[in-house]
Amino acid sequence: MSRPLTILSDALLPLVELQILYLDTNHFTGPIPHQIGNLKHLQSLHVYDNGLDSALPSELENLHSLIQLIADDNNLTGDFPVQLAQLTKLEKLWLANNELHGTVPNQVCEMKDTLFQLELKVDCNVLSCTCCNCE
Repeated sequence: MSRPLTILSDALLPLVELQILYLDTNHFTGPIPHQIGNLKHLQSLHVYDNGLDSALPSELENLHSLIQLIADDNNLTGDFPVQLAQLTKLEKLWLANNELHGTVPNQVCEMKDTLFQLELKVDCNVLSCTCCNCE
């Protein structure tokens, strides 16, 4: 049984101190709610292996404490989000097995040079990337 992740939108609003959010393999569908950007202390966002679609919300750029964004194995669409380059604490960025396309921005690859632990996993058959681990 699938259910839209947007059902959590209102529930996320009061959780401004939340640091870890694991929603893996829950059959969620629809977009990641834009309210996710209000979770300023979020360090780990795991939403892999659901049925999430639409583009990654631009509000992710507000998550300056984010260390892990694990969103592989969904149906996320659109261009690779350039705003992820603003998340300078990222160590894991897994977006493989989605429908993202375009080019991983140079700014993200430059992050890999300065953050030696940054692990990028993408689909290189649909995304152009000079610094990624291909799935």
